[in-house]
Amino acid sequence: MATNRYRASTVAVVAMPAGTTPFFNMQGSATQTVRVRSIVLSGLTLTAVAYLNVLLTKHSTAASGGTPTDLVAIPIDSGHGATTLGALRVFTAAPTAGTEVGVLDSVRVLGQATTAAAAGLLGPRIVLDFKENPIILRGIAEGLCLRFSAAPATAVTMSVAVEWEEE
Repeated sequence: MATNRYRASTVAVVAMPAGTTPFFNMQGSATQTVRVRSIVLSGLTLTAVAYLNVLLTKHSTAASGGTPTDLVAIPIDSGHGATTLGALRVFTAAPTAGTEVGVLDSVRVLGQATTAAAAGLLGPRIVLDFKENPIILRGIAEGLCLRFSAAPATAVTMSVAVEWEEE
């Protein structure tokens, strides 16, 4: 069976919803097994410097509502067909979270102040690397979300990128 590999990214920094609801959602496929290889967060800024805990959670139902922006899946090889993912999106207004199965990863990040970011002082890219042991999504009901463990004190902006394969 052929393996197709894809990447997708926000095209600019996105203002994430306030609170602890998902700001990123990736749903599996009805026809393919999905293996998530990496997720990257970058350019994280707030009004004031703050530490945030970002959680990667697995869900058995998709997030719904809110204001989603679909990400465009780009095949890494032009010979690969279109993705079969059920959803791949970021939210700018809070969705209703799906049924959370559990937390797969937790990352503590330092969000830079917007004024420092404007001066070129951005924090490092945060790479959640699963290449050695990919996260597997079987079926359209299974999905991944990114969310904050506690509501940030101020508005948060960042970019999100993801790489996965389908087989």
